[in-house]
Amino acid sequence: CFISTSSNATLISLESASNQVFQNEIIELELWARNLNGELISGFEFDINFNTIVTFQGATFGSFLGNNLDSIQDVISFSTYINIAEASFLFDADLFSQQGGNDFLLASLRFLAVDLNTANFSVISSDVIGANYTPISILTSPELSIDIVAQQVPEPNTLVLLFIALISGSLLHRNCQVQI
Repeated sequence: CFISTSSNATLISLESASNQVFQNEIIELELWARNLNGELISGFEFDINFNTIVTFQGATFGSFLGNNLDSIQDVISFSTYINIAEASFLFDADLFSQQGGNDFLLASLRFLAVDLNTANFSVISSDVIGANYTPISILTSPELSIDIVAQQVPEPNTLVLLFIALISGSLLHRNCQVQI
């Protein structure tokens, strides 16, 4: 999904490498800050909404606001949304050396695909703080949808053929050993 903006607002986007996963597999989402135009981020807080066919499994924060000694990181999960936040203790010069005013990963989120259907994710509330603790004007990407599908089970005929092949192979192997 491509979004073009004429403003200089930073784009906060949820992204996935795949738009389809199998049931009972993990969905990996990445929360990105893009179109920074030299802007620094010293903190953020987002509420991310999702439907009940997935369950939240955990989050890993990026390193661009510092490590867990240089920042406060927090995730609170509810049944249909999570609140994820981080505030950096780094000075602006240190933030610049970490971020460089470029696009960067804020956090990676993991969800378990529980039921078959389409999982929808969206940022419903957001606050981003820049250098000197000033608010940053942001846009958020539209809703992200990922289809959860059933894994294909081999047809019974395929299983029967596999079973016959295994038995035939073992009988041939036994005959070869007896003749030697």
